[in-house]
Amino acid sequence: MNSNTKKLHKAVINDIINWLVVNNGQNQSIEKIAEISGYSKGHIQRVFYKYHHITLGSFCRKLRLSRIIKDLKRWDHSLAEISVMHNFPSQQSFTHYFKRETGCTPGGCRKNAKCNACSESRKEYLTEYHSGSDIPLKIM
Repeated sequence: MNSNTKKLHKAVINDIINWLVVNNGQNQSIEKIAEISGYSKGHIQRVFYKYHHITLGSFCRKLRLSRIIKDLKRWDHSLAEISVMHNFPSQQSFTHYFKRETGCTPGGCRKNAKCNACSESRKEYLTEYHSGSDIPLKIM
C-alpha cells in the first residue's frame, strides 16, 4: 500500500470516528457508515480493523456504552428516560443490553459509584480510544 492510500485511509477513519462522536454514537449501521465513508461495507470494516485492532461494530458499541455509563452517573433521569435518550425500543431492551455488556444492571451501576463492571468497561474504552475527553484519539 502506498503512502497516499495509507493517508487517505487514516483520514477517512478519523472522519468516521468524529462523525460517530458528533452523532452521539447513536446506533449507526455499518451500511450508513460505509455510505458516508464512500467505501464498501466490507472495505470500511477491514480498514477500520487494520488501524484500531477492533471491529467497527465493537467500536460503536463501546462508544455507546461509554455514553450510557456517563449519563447514568451524571443524570438523575429515570432508566426509561435514559433508554429513550439512547434510542432503545424499551427499558427492558436497554437493561438487557447493559447487563450483557457490563455484567450489572443500569440501576446497580447508578447506585454503586464504584461498580467494577461499569468502571472497567468505561476504563477499557477510555484507555483504548480517549485522551481524557469524549473524543476518540485520532490515528497518527
